[in-house]
Amino acid sequence: MQDEQYRRPDEAAEEVTDDAPFLPEGVDRAELRRVDGMSRLFDFIEMLVLTVAAVLLIATFLVRHTLVQGGSMDNTLNNGQHLLISDVNYEPQNGDVIVFVPLNQTNRSTPFIKRVIAVAGQTVEIRSGVVLVDGLAQSEEYLSLSKGHSVYPETVVPDGYVFVLGDNRTNSHDSREDDVGMIDVRSILGKVIFRVWPVSTIGQVE
Repeated sequence: MQDEQYRRPDEAAEEVTDDAPFLPEGVDRAELRRVDGMSRLFDFIEMLVLTVAAVLLIATFLVRHTLVQGGSMDNTLNNGQHLLISDVNYEPQNGDVIVFVPLNQTNRSTPFIKRVIAVAGQTVEIRSGVVLVDGLAQSEEYLSLSKGHSVYPETVVPDGYVFVLGDNRTNSHDSREDDVGMIDVRSILGKVIFRVWPVSTIGQVE
């Protein structure tokens, strides 16, 4: 009995039945936990909504979506693949894969997807399928199919235009054709930056 009467204060404190902070009289601990759980749920929902809004904002103003239709870019891009493109501060560079709608085409419902071969001021020529830019033959490592045997006369790309080709040279309607010709940079919708579907093809486009 004497030991029980003279226990140390810290020993007495240890017998308080709950490890939660002290609650004022009349506050139900279970209700408090329920309210705390709801608060965390609302915080998660708020974060999720803000994340979705940010993604939609980025998709609206920074990137666009397009679909590959046809085989002119095989095997770099294949029919049915979904792509993201961006035109933020974009200036065409040699080797870029771009999406555009030729201004001289009567049917502009289907954008073209091609690769920039030469930009304004450069000289482009094709000899038996070999592409020369400013007199230098291009190695074009991205080509996995035949270069074909097309010929294109030596031509200087005018200001405000680019010369484009499909990576599948034997099955591409591009700048070699009179009804496409040089591409006005104002018709470029953006540079292809990423494959997003199918899952097996997800990755950066080069």
